[in-house]
Amino acid sequence: MEDNAHPRRSLLSLITICLAFSLGCGSQEQDTTSTPNSADQTATKAPVKVAVAARGSVQSWISLTGTLRPIRESRVGAKVAGRVAQVLVDEGDAVSEGEALFVLDQSDFLLAKNQAEHSRQAAEANLNAAKINLANASREFERLRGLRTSNAVSQREFDAASDAYEAARVAVTLAEASVDLARDALEMTKYNLSESTIRSPISGHIASRNVNVGEIVSPVSPVPCFYVVDDTVCRAEAHLPDTEQSSVNMSQEVRITVDGIADRVFAGAITHIGETIDPASRTLTIRATVPNPEGILRPGSLARMKILSEERQDVITAPIRCVVNRNGTPTVFVISSGVAVARQVKVGLAGESDLEVVEGLNPGDIVVIDGTESLEDGMAVEVINPNQTK
Repeated sequence: MEDNAHPRRSLLSLITICLAFSLGCGSQEQDTTSTPNSADQTATKAPVKVAVAARGSVQSWISLTGTLRPIRESRVGAKVAGRVAQVLVDEGDAVSEGEALFVLDQSDFLLAKNQAEHSRQAAEANLNAAKINLANASREFERLRGLRTSNAVSQREFDAASDAYEAARVAVTLAEASVDLARDALEMTKYNLSESTIRSPISGHIASRNVNVGEIVSPVSPVPCFYVVDDTVCRAEAHLPDTEQSSVNMSQEVRITVDGIADRVFAGAITHIGETIDPASRTLTIRATVPNPEGILRPGSLARMKILSEERQDVITAPIRCVVNRNGTPTVFVISSGVAVARQVKVGLAGESDLEVVEGLNPGDIVVIDGTESLEDGMAVEVINPNQTK
């Protein structure tokens, strides 16, 4: 009996140890699998950035790139040929209308003027002599005509007096024409003399100088001697797509920024809208004037123009980035209790950063603006910019 009981006790102890070991392993396996499940739940939260839909206004702008030009400019050359004797201004100098820029050698012009003056005096002297001769011929003709009525003089004498009178009258006419020509020639020499001093036709400043003392200049010189600009007011010129032509009007406000002038927006107004459309580019030219009292705008600069084409006020607005295309439908993800809920929306006017939401959003809705690429309806999210919702 005792020998049989001993093996049974040994078997029972072995079974008990195996059961205990099995239960212990199962418990350990259960603990190790519970930790990864918790980590998976945390990993499914997609990180997103959000913004808040609000009621406000949306502005639509037309953006163009153009060029700044001065309101007035003049390429100044010489009207008469000559050698440069003096240059009175240089690049960057301010000049007034009528101010002398440079002077040609005037010796030849003075000589021509003096010669023309002598020619005029000689022509006037000839005219006086012709008038005296005409007066004498006229008196003789009248005397002989009185005598001819009484046959006191012959027909030959009378005809000779008549011919002399006609010749004297023609001589006076020719002398008068010579005087007119001499006077015109004198005026031309005076004009040439005055034009030997070249003056600025406008007020402004010297943008470029292309002449030096001793050079020969003429009206046909290919390069202007001076380039004078008036940039107290500038013109921004750009090409507007024909699809936007109904959005612009005369006197419409234009905002202009220029590269190199940071944090400055210059206000202008449209002063010109082209009448024709370029068939090659399908654009028309527009110009806007921009006051430049400080002189910091420089002609030739690249002008970035913005024209307000449409504005809507008191509408629901949201950032443009929050709208995504899902199955061809504009969709916005709204955060509700930590979950992204997809909503189909109807959008209206789009501005630079915000747009009008006609249907699908309410003021105060929290919308996803970053992280929408991998979002799905009902997915848990983690907001990484929570201050935007306050």
